[in-house]
Amino acid sequence: MSDNDVSLARKMHLVWILGSLVAIIIAIVIPIVKGDFDWAFISVIAMPFLGTFFAQRRTKLRLKTLLWEKPYHPQD
Repeated sequence: MSDNDVSLARKMHLVWILGSLVAIIIAIVIPIVKGDFDWAFISVIAMPFLGTFFAQRRTKLRLKTLLWEKPYHPQD
């Protein structure tokens, strides 16, 4: 694995963790403020999937760039 791949994997993992943390915070704050447990349940389920979706989207864009852009090789 190249350094760029490792860096991208770390960023994707960070996005997933941050999405999960936001879901946990929302799940704690909304029931306390509103007393509505439906939104807390939805956020706990949805946020990790959203984090994973955005991480995969970055990966797809990166793969698309790697596959379809021709590298520049100057002729010596």
